[in-house]
Amino acid sequence: MVRYAPGNFFIGLFGKRHWIVTPFLVLYLVFILVYYLIFLAHPLNTIGSDLISFLTGAEIVKEGKGELLYNLQTQYGYQLEVIKPYQKSNLLPFRGLPFLAFLFIPLTYFPLFTAYKLFIIVNTLVLVTFLMLSSRFFKFLNDKKLFYLLPLSFFPVVTSIVIGQYVTFLLLIIFFIYSYLKDDRPFYAGILGGLLLIKPQFLLLVPFLILITKGKTKFIFGFLSSSAAIFLFSLLLFKGEFVSSYLSFLSQTETPAFGSRYWHMFSFYGALQSLFPLVDRNIFLVLNGFLYVFSLYLFNRKISNLTFDRLFSIGILFTSVFSLHTLVHDLIVFLIPIFILLSELFSQKTKSQVKFYLRTILITLYFLPLIILSGRASISALVILFIAFLLLFPKSNSNILVAIQKRLDNLLEDRNSDMTNQ
Repeated sequence: MVRYAPGNFFIGLFGKRHWIVTPFLVLYLVFILVYYLIFLAHPLNTIGSDLISFLTGAEIVKEGKGELLYNLQTQYGYQLEVIKPYQKSNLLPFRGLPFLAFLFIPLTYFPLFTAYKLFIIVNTLVLVTFLMLSSRFFKFLNDKKLFYLLPLSFFPVVTSIVIGQYVTFLLLIIFFIYSYLKDDRPFYAGILGGLLLIKPQFLLLVPFLILITKGKTKFIFGFLSSSAAIFLFSLLLFKGEFVSSYLSFLSQTETPAFGSRYWHMFSFYGALQSLFPLVDRNIFLVLNGFLYVFSLYLFNRKISNLTFDRLFSIGILFTSVFSLHTLVHDLIVFLIPIFILLSELFSQKTKSQVKFYLRTILITLYFLPLIILSGRASISALVILFIAFLLLFPKSNSNILVAIQKRLDNLLEDRNSDMTNQ
């Protein structure tokens, strides 16, 4: 049995051009380690974490005041209680459904800093569970153990752990949907599809799933069953006109003052607001909706030409880019397309030209979230959209990347020739 040394790891991933990317990757890993140490070592970062918004909603529901869940003054009062003895002048609102607030109630019985540490442990365990289950479908993980470390260094994973987000659960839910559809169990996949309500914007994935599911009726029945159960439970917790109050609250808090900064979003809607800040955002909503429907049309046209794995990856990319509220931690779901494409990359059936095409996409998806460090992330939505179309139309678009590959090969040969002459 051949040992897979770190050097072979970089060659296997990046091919002959590994010397271009490897130094940058090593520096990146050092940066990620320092990032973890800085943020997790400082206890006051808990006060600015997203966890306090989830605990705010949980405290309101726990005290039986669900009808006030979407009241700004009520949330602000409870949030000050959550962070005592510290103070803050702005509200980080709870914008989830009532059932999500209910799920966070157990953490309200602990002091804030303890709850934050416990949630880090929970997130880590969910991530480990995802990795352990992934090896069944992504066989390269069994041979190339270093790839188990890839999620821990993926920037959306880092930010989700540091700021106390729950998107690791979203990742696990989508992975289970993927696994059940692969095993031809559409009813169970549909039930899990309803759990996407933990992040309602990711319901945009459901139409893509229906299109690629063989047992569409079973999937839809499962989805409607779990969605109805969650909706009714939320209705009982809220004790009022739930839908109108929730939608009004979302519209009211979808502003920079409440943390929804469009320049930090990886969505097409955010990109339009960044490029054309003076235009009425309702126009962007209509345009975003039209392009989402058009992407479904193109997706449906290509179903017979692409594999299930490729289609699932494209569905995730389109969902992320057309969601109105996609932040850097939400890109954690890109781990599934990344693992799918890595499986294709390491397949012996994959041609060398296609491998360069896949490597280019993989490197882009992996490092793209870092653009948030510039303070302006919205333009990245156009990159995600471009990658989705590259995967949707592989033959016509890969020619461009093949031409780039030939150019890089020439540069590599020139470099080796110069070293030989010296």
